[in-house]
Amino acid sequence: MDLHAHRAAIRFIVSLDRPVDAESFSDDEAWALMQDLVDEYAKAGRSMSSPQVAALRDFGHTIGIRPGGPLHSYRPALEEAFGASSMSSDDFGLLLTWAHAQVNANFETKPVDKVTLDAEPRGPNPPPRKPLWE
Repeated sequence: MDLHAHRAAIRFIVSLDRPVDAESFSDDEAWALMQDLVDEYAKAGRSMSSPQVAALRDFGHTIGIRPGGPLHSYRPALEEAFGASSMSSDDFGLLLTWAHAQVNANFETKPVDKVTLDAEPRGPNPPPRKPLWE
């Protein structure tokens, strides 16, 4: 894990009010934390506080995940930062979906309402207009 990702991960862990030894923090501990996130947050349907989401976004940005980015970009970024996942594929998928929702504030795009235009006037016909100049 590079130095910037390491620092961002430590800031995120501190935002969760968890003790962490910054000197000995390893990839295995990062995957253990992610499993805890799945168990404590994702499976329980809990959301993070605003400072925690800010720290999560900072960490994501540091490892190459941009806010609003597609969900499929999360797996390669995490595996590049921490190595291969030691989580089950179901838990890892749940973690990715939950983290994507947290980072993007559960934003969902709404389909645009289609408007049909009708050239025919509706209602009574207005009286003819009087010319401005005669």
